[in-house]
Amino acid sequence: HRLGILKEGYIYPKQERGFRDLLRKRMQLVRQRTTHILSIQNLVYRNIGKKVSGNDIKHLSIEGLAQQLPMAEQALAASANLYIMHSLDKQIGILEQAIKTHIKPSRDLVYLKGVAGIGDILGWTVLLKSGDMDRFHAPGNYASYCRCVESRRESNNKKKG
Repeated sequence: HRLGILKEGYIYPKQERGFRDLLRKRMQLVRQRTTHILSIQNLVYRNIGKKVSGNDIKHLSIEGLAQQLPMAEQALAASANLYIMHSLDKQIGILEQAIKTHIKPSRDLVYLKGVAGIGDILGWTVLLKSGDMDRFHAPGNYASYCRCVESRRESNNKKKG
């Protein structure tokens, strides 16, 4: 730190930490839900050789899933995943309602939402992880911060690390 070679870190303001934690919890639950969807897809494919899309699984009932699998044990295993997935859906919905009450207009959010697949919730997640966008001098600096730019050290066309 005395030499001035350490980069300055970003510390969230206290008033944004609770909101950030809600976004993190939502992300964690979405990942868990995806794990259960993939588990059901894998179980169905392994046992009956049928590929089922994630959207189809989200709309399946426990009884409908049990009818597709030939053995009761397989149906029980898949229904456990499906039951947990439905529970996670409810909790994700509750968190999203709470998150939407905190969302406020932002110039940076408008820019982020211009990217396909980024909505209010993901946009705010990105904003809170990135901090103040004005600290980046150019778009390339932000891309580098997000680790979207390859880091390469070369000298005389030879790799140096």
